[in-house]
Amino acid sequence: MYKSVILVLLLFPLLALSVRPDCGRGEIDCVGLCARFIDENSDGFCDIGGLSEKSKNEKSEVSMDESNSKPYRLILITALTLGLYALSALVKQFGVLTKTQHRRIWNILLLITFLMSGILGLVLVVQLNYQVLGDWYMSFLHLHVEFGIAMALISIIHALWHVSYYAKAFGIATSKKGKLRSTPFNARQSA
Repeated sequence: MYKSVILVLLLFPLLALSVRPDCGRGEIDCVGLCARFIDENSDGFCDIGGLSEKSKNEKSEVSMDESNSKPYRLILITALTLGLYALSALVKQFGVLTKTQHRRIWNILLLITFLMSGILGLVLVVQLNYQVLGDWYMSFLHLHVEFGIAMALISIIHALWHVSYYAKAFGIATSKKGKLRSTPFNARQSA
């Protein structure tokens, strides 16, 4: 008896994955208006919804260049962010900006990218749950991801500024002689 129950419990998730959902919106030629968007065949249309005859004909004429395009500008955003950081660090080295001003600028940029990514994320959650924005969904998703890329890069820079703080917090700070220094974290462990 127990073996049958265990077998059913193990096979149930596989059964649930094999059931193909219907489009709740009844969309034809859907390009991603909801969270259920699936494009396994990379034709740009949701596989759950239907395709019109015109789209089926155009689908066969899609060139390889269009199917290989990247939806997000990862390299451009990375190059711009790191380039601007290098430029601001250079300006700081020449004494035009103080270290405090330089960090304040990047902290403000971190705040702006965090707020934009977070607010757009909340808007997307409302859209996914209540479907109130219509076709604006994909443009918000695009902006959310691109602000998120910039935020992640600036966050890495920000974390690198504070490596010594994190080392002390986790008790891995060393003195000039290479011995473990007493920090609040490792002092508690040795007591």
